[in-house]
Amino acid sequence: MQLGRKDSKPFFGYICIILAAVLFGTSGTVQALAPAGAQPEVLGAIRLAISGTFLSGITLLLKRPQLKKRWPIIPTISAAISTAALQICFFSALPITGVALGTSIFIGSFPVFTGVFSFILYRERPTSKWIFASLLAIVGCFLLLGVGENFNSDFSGIALALGAGGFLAIFTLSAQFLLKEHSVVAVLAITFTLGAILMIPAFFGVSLHWLTQTRGVVVSLYLGIVATILPYLLFVRGLRTVNASTAATLNLVEPLTAAILGVALLQEQLSLTALTGMALLIGGVAILSIPSRVKLL
Repeated sequence: MQLGRKDSKPFFGYICIILAAVLFGTSGTVQALAPAGAQPEVLGAIRLAISGTFLSGITLLLKRPQLKKRWPIIPTISAAISTAALQICFFSALPITGVALGTSIFIGSFPVFTGVFSFILYRERPTSKWIFASLLAIVGCFLLLGVGENFNSDFSGIALALGAGGFLAIFTLSAQFLLKEHSVVAVLAITFTLGAILMIPAFFGVSLHWLTQTRGVVVSLYLGIVATILPYLLFVRGLRTVNASTAATLNLVEPLTAAILGVALLQEQLSLTALTGMALLIGGVAILSIPSRVKLL
């Protein structure tokens, strides 16, 4: 299986990635329900620890022979470091930028970094449809999250959010390479476990008393399994039939989900600007999902 080869019917891959984005989009709402004292960086480390342990257990129980195969060292290390660095950059950016700005820069920069890295590494030239759809979705993402209403932020926070988008792009491309020879479960089990090990220092000098509360346990398990394992399984599975650049743009459904949950569960109000952004985002994803053989004009 060549990296550039994709299934002639990638629709299932589109569905997997969109469902993954929906599940990813629930994490912000759930994190808001965490007990007082739950540090964002620690929550990120716990997510990886739970995910890596759970997936490693499944892999061992299934006794997959793929674990005996040779694992490419560079892509494996790249995936592990990028998934750990993503947690650190993203959660460190939010206190500086605010949730709306930090999330929009992170999610909005992800498809851009992925497209650039894909071209540099594999000479995958972006199609005009991808460029048009990505621009629509990125602009929609920024409008949806109200970036224009509050753009006063320290440059370090913006840089951290951009770093998070870049590391997610690196993880996506690394995982896609590993999928040539290994199963989805095995790839995530190895990378998440290594990523969790790298994040052990996040537990130093912090109180974990909140984990003794029922709500703390429920939030941690939800973030580790429902908001991490399931969406990553779907996302990485989708990479088998959808190229990384397209997957990154489809992932922009995540802030759309977060906005809908905010209205439905947290009684938040959407402005006309946010509604316009939502329409653009949906339009961009819809255009990207149209089969290449269908002419738009």
